[in-house]
Amino acid sequence: MKRVSSVILSMALLLSCTACGNGGNGGTSNSTADGTVNSKAAIETLSNGDDNIRDTLTIAISSEPGTIAPYSHDLTNAFLIVTNTFETLIKKDEDGNFQPCLATEWNWLDDLTVQFKLRDDVYFHDGNKMTAEDVAYSLGKMSISSFTKNFFGRLDTDKTEIVDEYTITIHLTEPYAPFEECLASPRGAIISKASYEKLGEEGFGRAPIGTGPMKFDNWVTGDHLEFSRFDGYWGEPMKFNRFVARIIVEGSSRTMELETGGVDIAFDIPISDRDRIANGKATNLISGQAMRFEYVMLNNDFDINKDIRVRKAMAYSINADALVKTVWKGTATVADSFIPPMILGHKAVGPYPYNPEESRKLLAEAGYPDGFEFDFITWENSYNGQVAEVLQSMWAEVGIKANVQVVDLATHASMNNAGEFRVTHTGTTAAIADPEAALMIWPLWRTISLRHNDQKIQDYLNRGVVTYDTAERVTIYGEMMDYCFEQCYVIPLAFLDSAYGVRSDVLNMTFSPDNIPDFTVINFAD
Repeated sequence: MKRVSSVILSMALLLSCTACGNGGNGGTSNSTADGTVNSKAAIETLSNGDDNIRDTLTIAISSEPGTIAPYSHDLTNAFLIVTNTFETLIKKDEDGNFQPCLATEWNWLDDLTVQFKLRDDVYFHDGNKMTAEDVAYSLGKMSISSFTKNFFGRLDTDKTEIVDEYTITIHLTEPYAPFEECLASPRGAIISKASYEKLGEEGFGRAPIGTGPMKFDNWVTGDHLEFSRFDGYWGEPMKFNRFVARIIVEGSSRTMELETGGVDIAFDIPISDRDRIANGKATNLISGQAMRFEYVMLNNDFDINKDIRVRKAMAYSINADALVKTVWKGTATVADSFIPPMILGHKAVGPYPYNPEESRKLLAEAGYPDGFEFDFITWENSYNGQVAEVLQSMWAEVGIKANVQVVDLATHASMNNAGEFRVTHTGTTAAIADPEAALMIWPLWRTISLRHNDQKIQDYLNRGVVTYDTAERVTIYGEMMDYCFEQCYVIPLAFLDSAYGVRSDVLNMTFSPDNIPDFTVINFAD
């Protein structure tokens, strides 16, 4: 990362700028992680530039959020809903480079100080003009919310300087390498100070006010949310006048609605339906590798897990290749690291070799020649039950008996946070494309069930997050990957693909690894 960066848009670019979308975050359009086109009309439709305006773009999501205020949740579906409502100071283009959005330029004055020049023609949906005061207010909220302070907690808000109406200087308490990545993420949304103070957190979460091309209209609980074109938008309008997010919990129902034209885009397409959507006459499948990492977590608070021989015995008894093929059926790859491949710091260190004989040997050396027994608790989704069954069978081959229990997601999360699991299977999705987010389970302060209590890992994390030099960061995280693989506190299983279906007349839709695609680029066929 360059420590001094200044990007100034020419007037021509400013006038032609669309909403501050994420540019696909460098994702692969209509393809799998290896570049294989899996949508029959992908190439033809992506090159179509017709400016056809639609009345409504309708999407289907799998769950209803409790709030859509940007600092009050960490749910992908909630960010999906308001990606056209809120905007950020900077954004990422299709090549992953940071570009202006609500800010026209920014300069790092030193490792702890960055100054932003703001656009002077931006209005909120409430009619108020956006100024540096709104930005300072937004940063203050980000820095203290339990959902965003892990990204913005290093903001030194007491030193924030409003230089003038459209200039703000931001200070950090210590160097923070992912800062620009955080600012460009949906968690860095700029909100209206006047509206937030008037509505309060709860009210704002049900009727948010942003600067984006779509303004909030209505929320029918349990059914859908509605947005409409904001005529006071500073950039180019989108190619549709209304945006509707329908809440359709059941996966096959989302697929059916897509196939029958009830929605234009359906997210979280079930694995069993993906081939049908890809080969449908009126549908395309947009897929690729997401920033999702699935793994077995071993809680080091339990004495048995403190023995590295036990941890490695459990790892060597898992045939990760067979598990991934059985459960995910070509929609995942065996995890070779603890960081997904598209994120800086990924280094192939695994997988652990499948070696039942070595597993039995290590168990005997650790004092468990006949194996041991434990409760393996998971929660129900489209694949967790299968993962549990496959692991149970593989562990049984070496004498490890896993008693599988299924609980609801809330119970699982509560037990995990309380450190009650001896062993569990779970997964994490990086909120931003940075190792700081990808390695969210590893800090010593986390109360989740990993509890490795290893200061050396924390030292790696501490060094990586304050280092601005990209090559040096790669080295630090590479060493950490080697060390984590040797210690085997976590057994990597898979990097998952994600997929969403689109109607064939929806053009320019691209895949985004964070599962929050850029709607601003969407166009429509005749």
